Amino acid sequence: KKNLNLVNESIFQNNVFKSDLSKKNAFSTFQNNFKINYYTNNFGFTLSQKYFNPELKSNNKSINFFDLIANYTQENNKIEYEFRLQNLFNNKFYIQKNSSDFSTSASSQQLLERFALFSIKFKL
Repeated sequence: KKNLNLVNESIFQNNVFKSDLSKKNAFSTFQNNFKINYYTNNFGFTLSQKYFNPELKSNNKSINFFDLIANYTQENNKIEYEFRLQNLFNNKFYIQKNSSDFSTSASSQQLLERFALFSIKFKL
């Protein structure tokens, strides 16, 4: 038995706000999550992509994450092996810049570097 499953989720947010002391402010964000799942009787494979753009109207860089998971379950279903690779393209930093009439600011987030994980699960 083989199964191929494609999943896509898109999120668009438009935010508008105003305070007593300032003019109207607005920003829009976009996020897209895409996943490919492939399963056979004992083998599973998942490739996922997460795209995020925090401000569509600015020059902030968007960010992409790709992750990979492969697993194998033995015929007796008592032992499962899993290999996981996170942050395939090894994104190291996420930098966000904001500008308004009054100021300009920048913030930087250090991201978890690419890593691989192998695990074994036992059922007694």
